[in-house]
Amino acid sequence: MKQALADLLEKEGLDQATPIQSLAYPVLSAGHDAVLKAPTGSGKTLAFLLPSLETIEKSQGTQLLLVAPSQELASQLGDQAKLWGRALGLTSQKLIGGANVKRQIEGLKKGPEIVVGTPGRINDLVQEKKLKLHRIKTFIIDEADLSLDEEHRPAILTLAKALPRERQTILASATMNSEEIAHLQDLTKEPKWVEDDQELAAGITYSYIKTPVRKRTEVLRQLAQVEGFQALVFVRTVADIEKIYQVLDYQGIKVGYLHRNASGQNRSQQLAAFRAGKLTYLLTTDVAARGMDIAGLDYVVEYDLATSSRQYIHRSGRTGRMGRPGQIITLLNERSLRELKSLAPAPLQEQLVSHQQLLSPEDYEQLAKANGNAETSKKKKKAKTKAQQIKQGQGSQKVVKKKKNRKRKQKNKGVHWK
Repeated sequence: MKQALADLLEKEGLDQATPIQSLAYPVLSAGHDAVLKAPTGSGKTLAFLLPSLETIEKSQGTQLLLVAPSQELASQLGDQAKLWGRALGLTSQKLIGGANVKRQIEGLKKGPEIVVGTPGRINDLVQEKKLKLHRIKTFIIDEADLSLDEEHRPAILTLAKALPRERQTILASATMNSEEIAHLQDLTKEPKWVEDDQELAAGITYSYIKTPVRKRTEVLRQLAQVEGFQALVFVRTVADIEKIYQVLDYQGIKVGYLHRNASGQNRSQQLAAFRAGKLTYLLTTDVAARGMDIAGLDYVVEYDLATSSRQYIHRSGRTGRMGRPGQIITLLNERSLRELKSLAPAPLQEQLVSHQQLLSPEDYEQLAKANGNAETSKKKKKAKTKAQQIKQGQGSQKVVKKKKNRKRKQKNKGVHWK
């Protein structure tokens, strides 16, 4: 590895390679096409980025092309490419849909060695002859299972046709399987399969809260009262995101949202605010949140249950990254619990929200018992005090009664004397 990259790794506190980075480096450095499969949060980005950067020659045009299926992920990858490329004196340019295209074109005129973006915007600029790809050495497709699904595959294949035939192609994903790359002969040539087979469940707690469907937003309100609670919340539709946002915002909860209908600038601002800890919740769809790296995120909440094991794994992978602990919480009713058990890669834990705390059923029972004993003691004390007051009051009533009787007798006597 080049010394400048090694120095930056040490500075960033990343001098210890993760398993996927150790496995991928010799394969990619040798120039092989490859598929990298590793759990979310295991360091895949640096696994494919660092060896690719070492092949680039300064001031020789665009040589590294990296694509991602969403604007947020492409922007995140662009930031990483800029940071690590700068250590080698390389420049980069983001080409992302929804952003200012004129500014992007101006950036291309400077001849960046690295281009990172979304397939649609890159294809548009290639067709307009604003981006030249004839010197590309390495083509990287992140979140490859989503990038190559029915919706995104045509754009990827169109882009691939504009690239040199002699190139290195790298696919990266947490959930792609060997059967899925069988039809990718137009993209890769005898790709090496590089897999870190550590358990996806490592560091992550898989849990659920039972609640009627109509009360899920109320549970979000309760969770927002738990000290230090901050979560990425997965919702199935944009319409539901907007409804939930309006309710939580009205209740004074700091909430933002990410979805396709929002402007690129708004999405960037919302994500930045969430990363800075200014928002309790960031509501999102799966496409908007795919591959996002939010450092230190402790919780992910499924407002709507995932529809597949793959989707559930990607959602849970937004927390517990790089070995940190994390928890995914699914809001469901009794009927959905069996379905969740078929999706989760590890045993599930039930959770309850009470007294501004997130508790296991056992902890909840102990707390309820303690509160019950305290309440009983309080009631006994109150009853004892009331009894004493009544006793004292009865004594005074007798005195008053005697006085009244005495006055009555005196009054009667007076009447009789007259």
